[in-house]
Amino acid sequence: MSEGDELTIRASGASYTAIHHLVEASDSNRIPEDRWVDTEGQRKTNKRDLLRGEYRISPMSVEGILLMQVIPSNMQNNSDTWLSQTEDYLVNGQIEIIGKERRNLRISQDGVLHFAVNDIVLTDTILNKMYKDYIEDLFNHFSKKDFSKQKSNILNIFDSLGENTKQDSCILESMIKYGKSFKQDKDSSVIKYAKRKGLALGHYPICKTDSGTIDSFSKRAHDAYPIVNELVYYKQMHFRDPWFVDNIGSFLIVIERKRK
Repeated sequence: MSEGDELTIRASGASYTAIHHLVEASDSNRIPEDRWVDTEGQRKTNKRDLLRGEYRISPMSVEGILLMQVIPSNMQNNSDTWLSQTEDYLVNGQIEIIGKERRNLRISQDGVLHFAVNDIVLTDTILNKMYKDYIEDLFNHFSKKDFSKQKSNILNIFDSLGENTKQDSCILESMIKYGKSFKQDKDSSVIKYAKRKGLALGHYPICKTDSGTIDSFSKRAHDAYPIVNELVYYKQMHFRDPWFVDNIGSFLIVIERKRK
């Protein structure tokens, strides 16, 4: 598209934002917790979703609504890693709300149209903010003065994750140490709180070696929950779209274009 073009966009179809919930519901022969939604998305009211909504591509919009953004052509490569090259645009760029229909939309720059449902893209900016808010919530709930320095150290460690692969193992060992110390001090109550309240983040995944045995490091990281959690894994692995790859859906998008 070119700057000054005027678009009318109509979209139909449906999406489901967590395919693993469908699988789990099918395996246990029960009705899924979530529902399929059309291009208008859905508004959720439970605490976890209200808090997570702050980090979506369009924070003020409902989950799953169809969005569009113009990515400059020089940043478009059609590969699986294009997200990591467009952080500034995903965080700060102009997001257009499409839903079922958007009329007379004026394009403000040359580029390629990218469509997505309104979910969370884990750029470094979003990861750092989510993890900080999560840790702040934990430490505020389990307040203890001698943990204030630990909290600062944990956040600094997380910020540096993913910058140097060779150093990450040492960095993560420090997080595991803090995680075990924090959990031992509060025993099971902190686990229950972390799963029930706030962002309800999952554990660091347990991985297997090439020989099929459990990787000891990932097991220790898994056991250092909630300080070491799924966000630590995503940051370490530069995994930008774990929640997007969990989406499933199909859309028909019709675009009418008036050239400038």
